[in-house]
Amino acid sequence: MDRLNEIAHLSVLRDVLNDLDPAGDWQHEPLYQKWRKNRYSLTQGEFHHLSHCLDTYRKRAEFERIKQERIA
Repeated sequence: MDRLNEIAHLSVLRDVLNDLDPAGDWQHEPLYQKWRKNRYSLTQGEFHHLSHCLDTYRKRAEFERIKQERIA
């Protein structure tokens, strides 16, 4: 099974989170740690779950950045 699109999507989410929240809790997600060790180790369900989790962290980080910009 070709997972290049899923891996690319997770890589983009990781890059965005590194920019928005470089020291965030998202880095401690067990599935993220598993994926970091081997990008092909996740099942299809784990890919979807990790994608959802990282996207949720991204939305929170974007909200916090917007909130901080409004205060400044």
